[in-house]
Amino acid sequence: MYSLNILHLYPDILNLYADRGNILALQYCAQKIDVSINIKYLFIGDEFPADIDLILIGGGQDQDQEHVSLDLIRHGSKIKSLVLENLPVLAVCGGYQLFGKSYQLSKKKILEGIGIFDCVSIAEPNLNHERFIGEILINAQNNLGSIIGFENHSARTYLGAQVEPFGHIVKGFGNNGVDSTEGAIFHNAIGTYLHGPILPRNIKLTYFLLNCAIKRKFGSFVELPSENDVIVDNAYNYGVNYILSK
Repeated sequence: MYSLNILHLYPDILNLYADRGNILALQYCAQKIDVSINIKYLFIGDEFPADIDLILIGGGQDQDQEHVSLDLIRHGSKIKSLVLENLPVLAVCGGYQLFGKSYQLSKKKILEGIGIFDCVSIAEPNLNHERFIGEILINAQNNLGSIIGFENHSARTYLGAQVEPFGHIVKGFGNNGVDSTEGAIFHNAIGTYLHGPILPRNIKLTYFLLNCAIKRKFGSFVELPSENDVIVDNAYNYGVNYILSK
């Protein structure tokens, strides 16, 4: 049996949007493909653990991101080296912003990111714009097709030349409401504003992350379940149809 070590960053602080649901989805899908999952957690002040195969980081309010940002920078070079070795990452909302180059909270305050994604984020008070709230549907990279979720963010994120969007908007706002992009993808690291949580709502993305980790660690992909998961598929299809009907 294959075994994977998943690292959840700052689960006690960056947990605003039920991000533990992403862990549960990974555990559920791993069991379906006979893969053992070991969950590790990193809190402020901890040393970065060895033998990590997949990283998750969730979202929080601005003060929560400010709370963890300096500690995250301690681990930035290690995380970047792992990403360059194709370790998969899922960074959601605030975690996505901190995995970029910077997050401007105000005219006088800018949080430094760890630069996994070539992007910058700017908080809404600097722009005098509305929050982006609602169901969202994107056409994602890597043959993932339609990905659904719920977005709720005031910041605008702008991608640089060294990163691709995770997907393009079909319905919703995305990174900034202007250029039709959503999220960012660099090697096997994904940043996104999609909550839901995103993985229970998009099982194909869950299997994608697991298989990226398995391929990196063991050299080959595993075969996905041949039988459809009717409940999961029905929930996903309902979500797609609901968003398209709006």
